[in-house]
Amino acid sequence: MLSAFRKLPETKQEAILSAAAQVFALKGFHQANVADICHKAGISNGALYKYFENKQALFVGVFDYAVQIMVSELFQKNLDRNASVYETVRHIFEDLVALAEKQPELLMLYVNIGSCSMNNVAPPLSGKIEGEAKRFWLELVRRGKANGEINKELADAAVAYFIDNHVSLLAYSLVSKHFESRFMVYFGDEIGAMSAEAAIEIIMQSIRMMLE
Repeated sequence: MLSAFRKLPETKQEAILSAAAQVFALKGFHQANVADICHKAGISNGALYKYFENKQALFVGVFDYAVQIMVSELFQKNLDRNASVYETVRHIFEDLVALAEKQPELLMLYVNIGSCSMNNVAPPLSGKIEGEAKRFWLELVRRGKANGEINKELADAAVAYFIDNHVSLLAYSLVSKHFESRFMVYFGDEIGAMSAEAAIEIIMQSIRMMLE
């Protein structure tokens, strides 16, 4: 991200990053076309290269933008809730569903960096969101143990990882047809459809069963 981009009005920055996020989410990093991004953002190709050195730098900027929103919408707003561990986790699942409805491209970016084709790009990006998540979950786990909600014999990091994996499970199933189908294979019925509320309830039962 070059200095010219930082000098843009915040609304213009968000418009460019949001447009790029949608294109990257739908086409993936490797297939995304800079021209398509510029068209969607309403800027010229030349202008984009004044703001970002190349497509990878733009993707990093977009991912940082996505992380900022996800951390705010999922973790920061739940940090000081006066609620039990399990109520807090449920709130985060509900906020995740709301985010998937409002800005699905952000979760799609997170899903996309998990693909093998992103191995050369993902490592520094993954740490940004995973580090924030780990700090939040560890604090929640320690609070849960102090309140007698979580088995004290379980390792903090293992519990944090376990909960976060369930968050990823729901996130993937909300934006990926493969993972939605995978979830339904195990937990669906003959109707073939499941509400977000029902999916959250299944995941919450799993978490309680393993941690209490």
